[in-house]
Amino acid sequence: MNPNYSQINVEENLADSNSIFYYYQKLIELRHKSDLIVYGDYAVIDMEDEEVFTYRRRYNDETLLVINNFTAHEVIRDYGQENGALLIGNYVDDKNTRLRPYESKVYLLK
Repeated sequence: MNPNYSQINVEENLADSNSIFYYYQKLIELRHKSDLIVYGDYAVIDMEDEEVFTYRRRYNDETLLVINNFTAHEVIRDYGQENGALLIGNYVDDKNTRLRPYESKVYLLK
């Protein structure tokens, strides 16, 4: 058994509304409710960025911006996310252009 089983386990995840379990539930719900996620055109924003993977999906005059920081450190990236509404993120608050370690967030752009 993993030594941290008393801190990271199903019981703890179910008791925490911000846990990975509930985050994945929200992602699945978002996918089921959005044709934009299912049918939208996919375009990578900056293929050369080795730290942040960002892409857009477009469908029926709607645009999603998906930003993923794959590093263990904070980075700054401006993709125009201030022009959108945060739909989901894995941190409880949004720091906009500041991406914390392993932060992922999805914006619906206006």
